[in-house]
Amino acid sequence: MDNINYNNYKYFYEVVKHNGFSNASQKILISQPALSYSIKKLEEDLGVKLLQRNNKSLSLTKEGEELFNKLKKIENILNEDKKEITGKISIGVLRIMADNLLLPILTEFKEKYPLIELEVIIEENRTLLSLFEKHKLNLVINKNVFENANENITNIFLNKFETCFACSKQFYERNKEELSNINNFSSWNLILPPQSKKRREIDGYLENLNLKPKISLELGNSILLKDMVKNGDYVGYFTKLAIEKELNSNELIKLKCFKNLPCENLYLIYDENNIDTQIKQLIKIIREKI
Repeated sequence: MDNINYNNYKYFYEVVKHNGFSNASQKILISQPALSYSIKKLEEDLGVKLLQRNNKSLSLTKEGEELFNKLKKIENILNEDKKEITGKISIGVLRIMADNLLLPILTEFKEKYPLIELEVIIEENRTLLSLFEKHKLNLVINKNVFENANENITNIFLNKFETCFACSKQFYERNKEELSNINNFSSWNLILPPQSKKRREIDGYLENLNLKPKISLELGNSILLKDMVKNGDYVGYFTKLAIEKELNSNELIKLKCFKNLPCENLYLIYDENNIDTQIKQLIKIIREKI
């Protein structure tokens, strides 16, 4: 058989492995029509039917099951080979990312490439971009894009995260009426971020509502910020992701009198000219997990 398209085999395997076109499409970032066309082409090339499609259900024919089992053996062999690959990948992340999102990403990657050294650099936005520009980081997960980038630099939008004002449960219970009315805002002891994009956005939001903040402290998302708010009569401004656990346990209470607060975007940044197969695999995991 001439001109074998190995991608068609790969796409067939992924569709079966992930129990359908929709799941496979999301996992490998290929459209459902493209997957369907590839498998149809594979069936034509092999001269056999591989899948039975019945409304929303999908099942393997005898020939399809035999092919899937062969491809599964090949994947197992390739996965064993991956475990012998060595090298080093440097990732730059923000503290909030490291504390709340990084563990499942690193765990899955290390299962596939246990001998590859992962260096995680935790810094603020500008420092991460500076390190990336100096070629000291392979990947950056950041709130800001890498501006003035050449055509080889890729900025991928990953997700957006809500922000909120929150205070301790004790403080809220003692001052529920005052904290439920945005007209009392100017009397609250606020903890806001230091000068940054996040600070400029919340300052603009408050200015549009003609709200004048009474700033007691300036702190970014950190353990110290959470501790200050949990143990004092303060209202803090948080990325919601950073306090998800405290909100669920009612240690912190989200104030509901604010609508349409600014969201924080998260981007993945890398240089197309400086990535190998293993970095591409890490990029794939990051995009799936965030």
